[in-house]
Amino acid sequence: MDSDLPPGKAGPTSSEQPRTGLLQSFEDAGQAAKARLWTHFGVIAADWPHGYRRWFGRATDPSTVIPSGSRLQASFTTERGGTVLLVSGDDWAGLVEQSGLERGCHLTVVAADERRARQVVDGCRPVEDVATVDDSQVWMTFWCKGQGSSSKVARPVSCPQWAEIAENYPAAPPGSLNDLMESGRPGEFDGRLVIWHGPPGTGKTTAIRALARSWTSWAAFDYIVDGERFFQDPGYVMEAALAPNRRRPGELYGEGSIWRVLVLEEADQLIGREGPRSAGLSMLLNVTDGILSQGSQVLFLLTTNRRLSDLDPALVRPGRLRSQVDFRAFQHSEALRWLGGRRLGGPREYSLAELYAMKTGLGTPDGLAGVAPGQYV
Repeated sequence: MDSDLPPGKAGPTSSEQPRTGLLQSFEDAGQAAKARLWTHFGVIAADWPHGYRRWFGRATDPSTVIPSGSRLQASFTTERGGTVLLVSGDDWAGLVEQSGLERGCHLTVVAADERRARQVVDGCRPVEDVATVDDSQVWMTFWCKGQGSSSKVARPVSCPQWAEIAENYPAAPPGSLNDLMESGRPGEFDGRLVIWHGPPGTGKTTAIRALARSWTSWAAFDYIVDGERFFQDPGYVMEAALAPNRRRPGELYGEGSIWRVLVLEEADQLIGREGPRSAGLSMLLNVTDGILSQGSQVLFLLTTNRRLSDLDPALVRPGRLRSQVDFRAFQHSEALRWLGGRRLGGPREYSLAELYAMKTGLGTPDGLAGVAPGQYV
């Protein structure tokens, strides 16, 4: 099978490869149900050693990916809401797989020869696959852990282009935010930790969304909702850090998997240099620059309102830190330019949140009406 398949492309596969895709689709399913459906598929496909596989990146309903003239043999729904459909024709069998964690479906067809398998796949034209896609929507996975195991929910998030919002960030030293937005996947010896620090209201959250869009070709973003629990629970850190990476469109798991970026916001009280280091933070240090980091495709992005000098020194040591960005407020002259010369109060610093409030009429040059100074943007 080809190793680099962009969205919408397809490639040949051997009769063994559908097994890999099927089993990965059932990572949360019961073993008995998994075995029954695989056995059913194996019986149908036993005499058909050739296959073809395509990713329909814009299909949201797996039923629309079923080739015309198919017979539905079996179906299965995973605990994460994914769907697998086993279908067949007179001289072929197929699997339609939708993970439940992201938009798009895989169709794998096996037949007596590759030409026939390709013919069946090429004849599939789901309506969603030709629809216009809103590129501003980036799928993110949100993590939360209750009393037992963790839960994950994926949904699309509206993300701006960096060029649309770059003016909202005062000029920074060379090599900081702009370069990070334009960077590609890390090298083997690059650090696995990114730290964004600065006062509240300076646009860190908005920049995260822009980064997710800038890196969408090679990275998927996972957002840790319960950061305090995360840092107190080394098992939670391990589970999130070592979770299987999602596939790049058109590929099986393990073949060119895209990177994952784990985001933890407002980690102020959890990564400071004062007090004893939590067990979860110790584990995070290990997975970003220890034996567990070797060969991993995971980055951690932490945001904090504290100064870099106030953080645990182990976080910022060379080799662990890929990038650190100082999000600062606007100086008086910078704020004047951003507002297009509109009147400001006395010479002081202004957060991005304050400037937006003034621009939209919620604030005055001397303060904000209805929006507290430093409110998050």
